Amino acid sequence: MCGELLGEIEVPNFLNERIGPHPKAFLETLEMFMEHKKGNWKYNALYIRKFFKEDAGVWYEAHQNNWTCFNNFKEDFLERFWSLQKQEELREKIMTRRPFRGRMSDCNNYVVRLYQQAQYLEPPMSVKTFVRCIVKQLPESIALVLMSNEPGTLGDLENKIMEWEERQRYHEKLGNENRMQSNRHEKPKIDGNMRENHQIRYERRHYENTQGGIDRNKKNYQQYNYYPPKKRKQTSSETQKSETTENIKKDIVIV
Repeated sequence: MCGELLGEIEVPNFLNERIGPHPKAFLETLEMFMEHKKGNWKYNALYIRKFFKEDAGVWYEAHQNNWTCFNNFKEDFLERFWSLQKQEELREKIMTRRPFRGRMSDCNNYVVRLYQQAQYLEPPMSVKTFVRCIVKQLPESIALVLMSNEPGTLGDLENKIMEWEERQRYHEKLGNENRMQSNRHEKPKIDGNMRENHQIRYERRHYENTQGGIDRNKKNYQQYNYYPPKKRKQTSSETQKSETTENIKKDIVIV
């Protein structure tokens, strides 16, 4: 997102106060760049217009005719993008107790970015003041480290946070390995009422399956193993009695 390169001075494009370079940092770079530009203000104003994009470009074109020199432009620019109200909002953001909810790996970037913005406050915020404010947002483990041994420079602050991040990653990896190992060897536990209920349900299912099997087997046996009853062979006395009965019936009919 580079706009122009003059020697070692690189002017980035400016979009708004939320995206891209900090407004005050952009203005300082633009000032150094304009020191090497010759010509009247109207020409320079048209030239630096190309560094302003999107929201900032709309704002620039709307106010361009009101500026008679670079200082007029500078005052309006700071009032629009880095006013006292915006500086107060940044102080409140740094001093708030709202906890940092980002990823562990983003903690260092979050702190460094806020510290960088705090250097553009009027007056700039020192490292010790910044640390005493920002620890209210950080996890307790790193907050205790920073409060017990306050860093004196930004480099010290970064080193302590990055060491803490490395320890957190190690403990997280170790915890995951232990959980995987315990899950691999752990058997499901059933105790108290749960064990009793499991036993009752098992016995009930076992009885129903067994009883159902008996009933089905009995029915199948009766169905496939049924034979009609055979006539029993009569004895001699039973045969004689039967013949006598038949003769009596015949005599009755004849009469």
